[in-house]
Amino acid sequence: MSQTAPPPPTDKKPRPISGRIGAVLHVIAVLVGHARQLAATVNARAAIPEFQTAAVLFGTYDVATIQFRLRRGILRALALRDYLLARAARGHTLHFIRKPYLDLLPHHRPPAKPPRAPRTEPRKPSRPEPAVLDLDHPDAFRMPTPEEFAAEMRGRPVGRSIVFICMDLGIAPGLCGGDLWMRIYNILRRYGG
Repeated sequence: MSQTAPPPPTDKKPRPISGRIGAVLHVIAVLVGHARQLAATVNARAAIPEFQTAAVLFGTYDVATIQFRLRRGILRALALRDYLLARAARGHTLHFIRKPYLDLLPHHRPPAKPPRAPRTEPRKPSRPEPAVLDLDHPDAFRMPTPEEFAAEMRGRPVGRSIVFICMDLGIAPGLCGGDLWMRIYNILRRYGG
């Protein structure tokens, strides 16, 4: 019997995940768990009268549409998770859009920046966000590719991504148990939601 040599030790240690990224990853895990459980039981739940309460948040009672929105929300949440893990692996953390509970006095504020020059070239029209489109709009049921999801996560604040994930998953303050909504609200407030 031959034994294989153990792999050579690597000098690189995995970087710890910052508390800010860890808190957002925890909320993402809860949202994905909720969405997967709802997606697995939505067909059975559609038969009970209480389903109307959950269906109102999706804007339709059509089970296929709700399944599509749940799938898109899960994929969006997983893309945000991958983005945050890659950010943590590089040793970066999240920065507050506005410092919580801190009102800057005039002598604490940074000096004013000169105004930017206006853009000369026109902006290319961006694709509308499917989560906010009317159900009759043709782009409301377009599933972005994994590359588009990744670009979306890099191009917008984390809080705004959480907003669209919650819209896709039918998450509302009155239906969240425990302190989940407070955690979501803090992410929205701190990271540009």
